Amino acid sequence: MMTQTAMLTIRLLGTPDMHVNGNTVLAEHQKARALVFYLAATGAAHSRTHLATLLWSDSPAASARRSLRAALFQARHALQPFGLGDLILVAGDVLQLDLAAISCDLLHFRSLLAEGTEKALQQAIELYRGPLLTDIALPNAALFDEWLRLEDQRVNQLYIRTLLQLASSAEARQQWDNAIGYLQRLTQTDPLLEEAQQQLIQLYMRQGAVNQAVRQYQLFERELREKLHLAPTDATKILLQQALQQGNPQDSPVPAQTRGQPMPLVDREALLAQLNAIGQEVRAGQAITVLIHGDGGMGKTRLLQELLGQLAHSHPSWIVLRGTCSPFDTLISY
Repeated sequence: MMTQTAMLTIRLLGTPDMHVNGNTVLAEHQKARALVFYLAATGAAHSRTHLATLLWSDSPAASARRSLRAALFQARHALQPFGLGDLILVAGDVLQLDLAAISCDLLHFRSLLAEGTEKALQQAIELYRGPLLTDIALPNAALFDEWLRLEDQRVNQLYIRTLLQLASSAEARQQWDNAIGYLQRLTQTDPLLEEAQQQLIQLYMRQGAVNQAVRQYQLFERELREKLHLAPTDATKILLQQALQQGNPQDSPVPAQTRGQPMPLVDREALLAQLNAIGQEVRAGQAITVLIHGDGGMGKTRLLQELLGQLAHSHPSWIVLRGTCSPFDTLISY
């Protein structure tokens, strides 16, 4: 038997759980759990009629009230061994939780946001483990589902605004890594938020991480295309062009003192002739892929520069597309 000092811990952000001193409560009583979750999430008192209609939307009123009484009994019975049988306060037709006897992440999240200091905001985002009541699916509870959808949207928007605020504050102090970290979390939560995508791409470029900037654009472009059948705005496309221009000087291993004039092609005439011969086969309609490999510094890039230069000036000229591997493939680069 636990003492009256025991506290019920309720986590609603992400996959919900409820426990006392590490002991899970109400694991097998779905509607009883949902009743406690709703009372905790709202932090308010509600009439029996409202709760019965919310949790048993498609049932007749009398049947819904009986189901509510059963769920209330299950909840209080499960909490009784922990000294929390009176956690759900009953005053006539009204039910509410004794908030002094619970620790709820959502209530704490809201109080930290209301406090508004940067430290409080940082603590608040650490409480966010995912969408509100993730994977909760109740039968015969259409009104509960609708409440959950709207409440999750509100909480999600609070989380996103907080991340944007923290990212802007970190950027203003030139704490680039912190700002990038906040924006990465934000784009994982809402990958379609173009404002955050633009800010993250710009920060990557400021850090000189051009590959990450391009990769971020590509991920965003694919997400927009697959989910909304849209393309990034012109402003975001301009950022891509700026990233590519910023990265161009680093594309070639040619030493700085020789940039602007090509290094001489030495002892690669046979390979170049072979590649041009393959090009003639392509012109004849044969699709071909060629892989050029070798140790670093052997002249692969210089060979390709020469080949592409010849192809570009041939008649008719070739269309040349250039790309790179994911910047996260750090062991082998192409």
